[in-house]
Amino acid sequence: MDDVKQQTAEAAAAAVASKMTYAGAGTSVWGWFASSEAGVILGIVIGVIGLLVNIFFRLRQDRRHQTEHEARMRAIRGEYL
Repeated sequence: MDDVKQQTAEAAAAAVASKMTYAGAGTSVWGWFASSEAGVILGIVIGVIGLLVNIFFRLRQDRRHQTEHEARMRAIRGEYL
């Protein structure tokens, strides 16, 4: 049951990180149109942070899927721990 909670939390964090990346891009565009250097820099920082968080959670998800795949393949082959 804890695995389900962890997967749910990771999916929510990945979704937030994705939205954060878009918000950062939007803030950068707004800052550019408003000729505000601070707005552009803030948007870039928010976008990069969102991208890094998104990459982190995607890598964890890929690792988890690989582990599950290997376990299924062992079960199919009849190999047990």
